[in-house]
Amino acid sequence: MAVFFIEFRFHGEPKHYLKGLMHEVARKFRVKGAIKHRPVPHMALFYGSPGKTDVRKVLAAVEKVGKQYRLVPFKVDKFDWRDGSEGKVIAAVMSASPELEKLRLELRKELSKICTPCQFDTQPDFWFHSVIAFKDIDRQFEDIWRYINKKEKPCFDQHLVRITILGEGRKIIREYDLILKRWLNRREALSRRLWQKTMDELRELQGLPPEKKQPILERIIGYAKDIDIKKSVYLIGDTHFDHANIIRYVHRPFRNVWEMNETIVRNWNETIKDKDTVYFLGDWAFGRGHKPARYWQSKLKGHIVSIKGSHDRGEKDIRFEDFQVLQYHGYTFLLIHDPDPDNPKQTEKQKLKLEEWRGWIIHGHKHNNDMRDYPFINGERKTINVSVELINYHPLSLDKLLSLNIDSIRRMQTIDSEAEGW
Repeated sequence: MAVFFIEFRFHGEPKHYLKGLMHEVARKFRVKGAIKHRPVPHMALFYGSPGKTDVRKVLAAVEKVGKQYRLVPFKVDKFDWRDGSEGKVIAAVMSASPELEKLRLELRKELSKICTPCQFDTQPDFWFHSVIAFKDIDRQFEDIWRYINKKEKPCFDQHLVRITILGEGRKIIREYDLILKRWLNRREALSRRLWQKTMDELRELQGLPPEKKQPILERIIGYAKDIDIKKSVYLIGDTHFDHANIIRYVHRPFRNVWEMNETIVRNWNETIKDKDTVYFLGDWAFGRGHKPARYWQSKLKGHIVSIKGSHDRGEKDIRFEDFQVLQYHGYTFLLIHDPDPDNPKQTEKQKLKLEEWRGWIIHGHKHNNDMRDYPFINGERKTINVSVELINYHPLSLDKLLSLNIDSIRRMQTIDSEAEGW
């Protein structure tokens, strides 16, 4: 006897799109309901009751229905929300084909003979959806929904190729493959070889030619090129790890130092790949008993270039630069911690560089407490402030920065605000 869940698990591009959107919303709005347990984008087919049921009967019911279907198309084509049992739910929504509607109704009919259906199973307008955010979003629902609606609507064609039966802990018990007409155990369900066999058979049923297999040498060359292309340059400053007072001083949205440290490290490592370059604009850590910069660097991905900040001290394992001149896609940037040449703490070398510089300056130091003169982008001063508070506590891609067309911006408060043009 066991608890069970029945769903379809997305694959290919829709899977990566939905999973990416779930994490994007979670990072931006600091909500975790949808990602708490390693999310797998899926569409529920039968919820059932919380009681325990004989899994053998469940498998027999699924097989009885599954044998009658092979091609079950649907589309992922919009966003929607509803009130769920644990609060509001925001989701990507499916337009179901007649085949999918009928299959689900027959699943409900057979499974209702062996367990009590959930209230959502018996609704006349069953909601075919894949959750993006839920549980802890009610307080920020309006902001999240507005953000989702600004995005281009999804447009994916899919087929319900497998019906997945999950047990406690959401682990796969069995999958019924509609295309191959066979049961798969957990190992087989996760097998890439069998998945490719299912996809090849699906293409044949659709009257499509077999997917062309790329020669291994071409795949290796393409992979190498892809790695090279994906190298990126990022900017960030003023993490102030271990610094309790900075939370209150600049109104960081963290309850304590532990949460602040963990969030910034996680955001960094979810954004940066090992081959990326990160220019750090100063002030790694501060406060009584803080761990040294080399400790934090050891926890972070990427090739890191450190510009010396106000609170950074010399360490034998880290080379701190007074500043860096960076040329990138036709731009030349001065990277420096403090953009103010009148600061008496500047070295002579830094003062001279700032006084002679006429181009764009990328800096930290000013946090979010001098937004009148040093917002995220100040087109009049030609300064770009990458203190963590202004870039949503994530490293900022230089490509993303240039995509904003910085020469057209007079002022932009933070990375998430509207730009004011000239």
